[in-house]
Amino acid sequence: EEAISYAKRSMLLNPRDRAFPLGWIGLARSCMGEYEEAVRLAKEALELKSDAHAIGAFLAVSYAHLGRIEEARAALEIYYKGWGKAQPRLEMAMYFFPFKNPEHAESLADGFLKAGMPGKPSGYFKVSDELKLNGDEITSLFFGTEIAGFLGKNREWRIGRMVNGEAKFWYRSKLIGSGKSWVEGDALCNQWDKAVGGLKYCMNVFRNPEGTPEEKNEYVLLTDYGIVGCSIEH
Repeated sequence: EEAISYAKRSMLLNPRDRAFPLGWIGLARSCMGEYEEAVRLAKEALELKSDAHAIGAFLAVSYAHLGRIEEARAALEIYYKGWGKAQPRLEMAMYFFPFKNPEHAESLADGFLKAGMPGKPSGYFKVSDELKLNGDEITSLFFGTEIAGFLGKNREWRIGRMVNGEAKFWYRSKLIGSGKSWVEGDALCNQWDKAVGGLKYCMNVFRNPEGTPEEKNEYVLLTDYGIVGCSIEH
């Protein structure tokens, strides 16, 4: 209800741009289980702005929960257009919907899967204060070891860190950067000679109870550019 009030105020302040506020109201209605109203609002938003591809996500989920699967699949294709050539899996799409209420997140994920998005039930990263690693835990786990993860299907990356913080970064078995890693507070920081433009960046690290060594996602790295899963190799 609070989100809806903000979206309505947005339309009052900027009446020429109604598409996205309508879409967000639709998402709120979908979270409240009002799927018919959510469909109406999302369709109205897309009529106003046909290239507002993100709204296709809300429309697809609402259709899916109504059991209108063919329409859900068509709406999902609208959402995919916003991704260009990449077709997102569930764990990628859910990054853009960081709901505080886990029931809302699970409802959205369930709708995505019913609409045909690749993924598995509960197959997305969940972060919480209870799962967050502190600085001492990061130091003991991520220094003097090598970690690995995937960016998309079969695109493996690896980072090896010495105890003193010297680090190397591989992508698809190719060395793409050397640099330094260190801990600031409860964040893991990196700076590479070439990778990521040579910029310093820091991340929070979380345990992922649902992760496996095979999927390389036993830990979750929450970075400026996305959520990435990884596992400790040795």
